[in-house]
Amino acid sequence: MGIIPGRTYRIVNVRAGSVLDLSGTDGHAVIGWQWKGGNNQKWILELEDGAWIFRNIEHGKFLGIAGVQVKFGTRLAGSDFPVHWDIRPEEEDTSIYRILVPRQQCPLNVELSENGNGHNGTPIHLWGQWPASHQNWRFEEV
Repeated sequence: MGIIPGRTYRIVNVRAGSVLDLSGTDGHAVIGWQWKGGNNQKWILELEDGAWIFRNIEHGKFLGIAGVQVKFGTRLAGSDFPVHWDIRPEEEDTSIYRILVPRQQCPLNVELSENGNGHNGTPIHLWGQWPASHQNWRFEEV
């Protein structure tokens, strides 16, 4: 069916089963966390100029990048301003997706760090694309 603009999703890491969580403590850090059903774990997806924007239900912040440098290891964070992302289905299984920084010479993927560590609080960061399930995400409508 695919991702539908304007709908609300939980975004689940394929390897660990944890979800994209905008920290309920500081409203800034984007981490992996066990699904609890909180609004800080729910994201509205919008399509703008061919790119996707993720807005958190709880805080109203957007999925963004911590700091100004876009490179391997850069952590994700809540942003006051919309940030554009590419979402691409995997060729082998179109029910799972990669989230990427658009227009990069070397594709940078959103991944659950520490090779997909499923512990609560594991940072979500950018890394180069390679065949790894901790770089894959499921978008489940809530």
